[in-house]
Amino acid sequence: MKKSSKIRIAITMLMLAAAACVLVGKSILYGPGFSLSYPYIDALFPGPDSSFMPTTTVYVWLLLASGVAASALSWVPAAWAALAACCVCASSLVYHGVRSVQNGYSVFQIDGVWEFLMLALPLAAAILCIALFRAKREEAEE
Repeated sequence: MKKSSKIRIAITMLMLAAAACVLVGKSILYGPGFSLSYPYIDALFPGPDSSFMPTTTVYVWLLLASGVAASALSWVPAAWAALAACCVCASSLVYHGVRSVQNGYSVFQIDGVWEFLMLALPLAAAILCIALFRAKREEAEE
């Protein structure tokens, strides 16, 4: 199996796992002596009494869409597709960082395992997209 195929499989697995975090993950808010848990899937279609901010709704849609799009882009044979997949993987990270700063939150504040996975999986996939670009270039030279 080619090196690029292994990297493609890894990118696909990471980004589909990040998209799955939206479907099964929960946001946990901790307070003095209590904690509240809200499934992220509820943020996809928030009702009028939803506790999710509109920025969270955009973030979970972006993560879900980028998970599927990056998985598909990684299988396009052209080398430019790996760079496009890298941008798609990083889009949710950039959005999260910008909105955290605008809302006065710490960019690196991680309140639970789901939030960690929703940030770490696309970051790892973006790094692998760069490795995929290099692998495609090497295979093209051979």
